[in-house]
Amino acid sequence: TQNFTSGTSTFTLTGASNGDNMAKVDLFIDGQNKGTFYYGDANVADYVIENVSTGTGNKKVELKVTADDGQWDAYIDKLTISGGAASGGNTSGGNQGGNQGGNTSGGNQGGNQGGNTSGGNQGGNTSGGNQGGNTSGGNQGGNTSGGTTNTGATMECENMTKSGQYTGNVSSPFNGVALYANDDAVSYTQNFTSGTSTFTLRGASNGNNKASVDLYVGGQKKGTFTFSGSSASDSTISNVSTGTGNQKVELKVTTDNGQWDAYVDKLTISGGAASGGNTSGGNTSGGNQGGNTSGGNQGGNTSGGNQGGNTSGGNTSGGTTNTGATMECENMTKSGQYTGNVSSPFNGVALYANDDAVSFTQNFTGGTNTFTLTGASNGDNMARVDLFIDGQNKGTFYYGDANVADYVLENVSTGTGNKKVELKVTADDGTWDAYIDKLTIGGATSGGNSGSQGGNQGGNQGGNTSAAVTIETSTPSQLLSTNRNVQYGQIKKTQYWSNTCAKNRNVIVLLPPNYDSSKKYPVLYALHGLNQDETFLIGDGNSGFRIMLGNMIAQGMAEEMIVVFPYIFASKTMDQASGFDQQSFAAYDNFINELTNDLMPYIKKTYSVAEGRENTAITGFSMGGRESLYIGYKLQNQIGYVGAIAPAPGLTPGNDFSGSHQGMISESEFKFAQDPKVLMICCGTSDSVVGTFPKSYHDILTRNGENHYWWEIQGSDHGDPAITNGLYNFCKAIFK
Repeated sequence: TQNFTSGTSTFTLTGASNGDNMAKVDLFIDGQNKGTFYYGDANVADYVIENVSTGTGNKKVELKVTADDGQWDAYIDKLTISGGAASGGNTSGGNQGGNQGGNTSGGNQGGNQGGNTSGGNQGGNTSGGNQGGNTSGGNQGGNTSGGTTNTGATMECENMTKSGQYTGNVSSPFNGVALYANDDAVSYTQNFTSGTSTFTLRGASNGNNKASVDLYVGGQKKGTFTFSGSSASDSTISNVSTGTGNQKVELKVTTDNGQWDAYVDKLTISGGAASGGNTSGGNTSGGNQGGNTSGGNQGGNTSGGNQGGNTSGGNTSGGTTNTGATMECENMTKSGQYTGNVSSPFNGVALYANDDAVSFTQNFTGGTNTFTLTGASNGDNMARVDLFIDGQNKGTFYYGDANVADYVLENVSTGTGNKKVELKVTADDGTWDAYIDKLTIGGATSGGNSGSQGGNQGGNQGGNTSAAVTIETSTPSQLLSTNRNVQYGQIKKTQYWSNTCAKNRNVIVLLPPNYDSSKKYPVLYALHGLNQDETFLIGDGNSGFRIMLGNMIAQGMAEEMIVVFPYIFASKTMDQASGFDQQSFAAYDNFINELTNDLMPYIKKTYSVAEGRENTAITGFSMGGRESLYIGYKLQNQIGYVGAIAPAPGLTPGNDFSGSHQGMISESEFKFAQDPKVLMICCGTSDSVVGTFPKSYHDILTRNGENHYWWEIQGSDHGDPAITNGLYNFCKAIFK
């Protein structure tokens, strides 16, 4: 169910056929066929139906196959609605993982919450993007002022916290959770705005015997849901006294007699449950996200955007407080002879033999943590996966069969700071394989925020105060191909006069799709490497960065932006570097003067630019990465986002094959008085040019207590895929 605020919308469905035959999926709005999405082959594509007449208000949106001829199957991923869909609008007010809908402004992420008619805010916020029960400035859920009042909240059981010996996910008779024995339970934290609510649990028994699931609120038993057969049904407990504020809601089996199992799907609370008042800032999946001020920034902003009941002004620690971090195993660094990705029973990783492993670096703020690994065996034999922290075995996760389950290791001593977390098979006997999906850590920090979500694969996030960014060490392949339904930016090849170099200088400018001079756009400056020029990172524009960024913008992964590709060898007397020598290096180091005195003024004069450090970013490759770090350090009041891909030596003192580098700044100086909103460094693990210098910059920043992101791209030398991956992660993080 979707709430529409205007009568016409555009629908984009991401999908594919199962082969070379054309797959067709019809779009129905309240039972009326509005058009068909087509997918010609197994390549993932977006198909768009424009100017769909929807009417206004809550409407049933349905995607249905009606023309199957037995030659194809349709695979569908996500539906994006733009031009009149309100974020929210579901009748239960606070569903998880729903459509963002095409919000007219704000653009906050998460599930459909609270039926907002404008602003793109979640859960009833009228402005400001505040989430999670704030008393003013954009209240959410059932708050008394400033926002929309919900009638309830719905929580999917598979997204709740699981506990007990046997609790695990099921896919039949619905995607939910099985409670097999006494004390098997699922729970989460809910914010209640009135003292009495009605609870409806959708569930089933595994057979003809009656299954019973008890409801606990704040540790007190409030009643029992019963299910008499294997068909899904709703069981309701009315007039439950809950109290107000944040309360733990738990669904637990306490009367198991061995004759039945309970399957639970989703819990709907009406009559006083605020959508979004959970202590983690919203529902556990697709729900509220972290402290946005306005304009849809995600996670951990230093002001505005209070989460989960804060009164005003922003959390005092400058970010979102969570209970842990979740890492997808397929995004971790793989090692071992046979380790590989799997798509069943989930998108994850298979560990087939001893020493097969996945790992990543995690920052811990507390010395003791809880680790929950979602996984399964490949059959009926027990699979075992060991947990190592900095090389020390901390315990073993067990999976008794092919059913997906969560296994928990509690009170694990981790120490504090950056630690290598490794999941490894050490006891393989040839009778089982281990499939692992995701690892959740309670008490791990994203950057320096207290208990906030973090721990990127391939390196630690290191404490950025204004953005919660997930680093992906591989770039989604579908972003690198043109899509007939996506508009890509326009390339401008031009020149400007440089007083610094006393000559005209080449520059390439990539304007966003549908560039509008009446709008203001943030600007990214992208710097090439040694002996390269302004064309290196953009090429002819028919592939590479222009295509990737256009697809990212179309999918809402990146903001609209202007990207500037300058020629950064800035010399009055030479047109290009003469070699790996100090005279050439000095010309690259001189680019900071040309940037501030000539190029930035030209860009601001020629294009519609949003000014301020929050709207200015810089990144670069190799020598360009060294310069971007230096320029970001020197121009802290002008540039808010800094990235470096395989940055060259010479920023700090050091020696390499080209000789001794005096250094542009000392190691102790390499810290920021005004923290960048995002600071990123990455490099390939097989870089034969800059070697370990990028990691040395990471180590210096770590020693200096500087918040930053660091990761490595497996197998990459000094080029792609490191360049593409660095640009991908940087572009999805900036201007949020």
